[in-house]
Amino acid sequence: MKTEAHFRGNTVALVAPVAGDVRFCAPPAPCGELEVFGLGDVIALVDGVPVEAPDHGFLLRTFVDDGERVGEGTLIVSYRIA
Repeated sequence: MKTEAHFRGNTVALVAPVAGDVRFCAPPAPCGELEVFGLGDVIALVDGVPVEAPDHGFLLRTFVDDGERVGEGTLIVSYRIA
């Protein structure tokens, strides 16, 4: 499933593809204090449906807590493309 993303410059807003519980995933390789992801890496799961990184970059801000229940289309994270 393709993750819906809303672009504004190099910043991307990623939203929940379905309603359900959000579970954030660890980045594949630690990189200091930043949570860096590559193209297609899974940032979070919403009821088992992946929210994927649109390109190489890092999380700017999370808008929901891990384990929080959200509706379809809810803003989950703000992501910066590096």
